[in-house]
Amino acid sequence: MFRERFQWVLPLSLGAVTLGTVGFMLIEDWTALESLWMTVITMTTIGFGEVHPLSPAGRIFTILLILGGVSIGTYTVTQFTRYVVEGGLGEDLLTRRRRKRLSKLSGHYIVVGFGRLGREVATDLRYSDREVVVIDPVAEATADVQDQSLIIVGDGSSDEILRRAHIDTAAGLAIATPHSPTNVYITLVARQLRPDLPILTRVDDQEARPKALRAGATGVISPYDLGGVRMARGLLHPLTTRFLDVAQARDHLDLAIEDVRIGPDPSMHGRLRDLDIRRRFKVLIVAVRREDQELDTAPDPEVEIRAMDEVVVVGRPECIAAFSEAAGAR
Repeated sequence: MFRERFQWVLPLSLGAVTLGTVGFMLIEDWTALESLWMTVITMTTIGFGEVHPLSPAGRIFTILLILGGVSIGTYTVTQFTRYVVEGGLGEDLLTRRRRKRLSKLSGHYIVVGFGRLGREVATDLRYSDREVVVIDPVAEATADVQDQSLIIVGDGSSDEILRRAHIDTAAGLAIATPHSPTNVYITLVARQLRPDLPILTRVDDQEARPKALRAGATGVISPYDLGGVRMARGLLHPLTTRFLDVAQARDHLDLAIEDVRIGPDPSMHGRLRDLDIRRRFKVLIVAVRREDQELDTAPDPEVEIRAMDEVVVVGRPECIAAFSEAAGAR
């Protein structure tokens, strides 16, 4: 914004100073320093007086130089006033702050596409105190977002844009544009940039699902499938559905469901029966998954918990937080 408005000010000013200096040297036969001094005090309308008495041609040249200097000064003041009044200054300061925050990002989440689904994803991540970078090609799509510091306007399939979002240090990527082919392509690009990045991709038809998985998605989300299942379960099992809604609600403080990765602390390793997790932390482990294995739901008390296992935990948020800390979770 600043560069666009003032890109002609410096060249015009330097050109006028150069022209004035050369003009006085040729017309009045002054030295370069005398000519430069006369040019500067003339264009700035300081008016310290003439270095030497001017000839008629020199006076005419000085008049033209004054008019040029005043015009350039008026143009500069006008552009600067517009720059401040129209919000350009605030926008540039915000851009600088955004770049500064982006340069320090690590362990954040990237959301590509800020439609209805993308907004929900970003809101839920922010509610969980996660840093979120939103990418959308349309500036107006994010205009009503209060925290603009982590928003990038651009094409989410661009290597440059994903690198600006620091995909190399991100903890996860959600691709939520309304177009399945676009989402599959973004998945492919992102997977090439980060082979180990968890990527959830939105698809709206069954044909796109295997394509997204082949492109590198770690998970595929279909809003229509999820909505249909949710409605059917709500009719068939209303109490169970209500329980899950409560556990997954953003603003519910009594119950939560989270997954926790077990760290290297040996006190958290052993059989579920011996660890006595429910008594120690007042949480319940409802599923266990070892690396590269299927999820073991309703695990037997004899199941061994080891380092790097992932467990699904149900309980109050503060109890889950205490369990996560004891487990050395990331």
